[in-house]
Amino acid sequence: MKYDYDLICIGLGPAGMMVSLTAAGIGLKVCAVENNKLGGECMNCGSIPSKALLKIAKLRHDCTKLSKMHLEQLSTPQVKNLFEKLQSDINFIRDKKSLRIFGMFQKPS
Repeated sequence: MKYDYDLICIGLGPAGMMVSLTAAGIGLKVCAVENNKLGGECMNCGSIPSKALLKIAKLRHDCTKLSKMHLEQLSTPQVKNLFEKLQSDINFIRDKKSLRIFGMFQKPS
């Protein structure tokens, strides 16, 4: 039986992108399919944005404990345009990094 591809990767989240790149890198013919946004749930609305929000919250909380560590107490930093910055960073990763690598995997017109 003859196949058009050596590997079909369904879903281009971080794991799917890595598998596709690795397989293509060793010379396999790869078909990668993503139904929504490149990067999948993880990059666009799942663990990556969630971890960024948790990190920011922890840093703000740590600012409230400076005096307990015998450091000068500073006011807690205010959050400004957090979601705009987060979305901007995600767009940068997707548009400048991922799409450059996966540009060949565009939907046929």
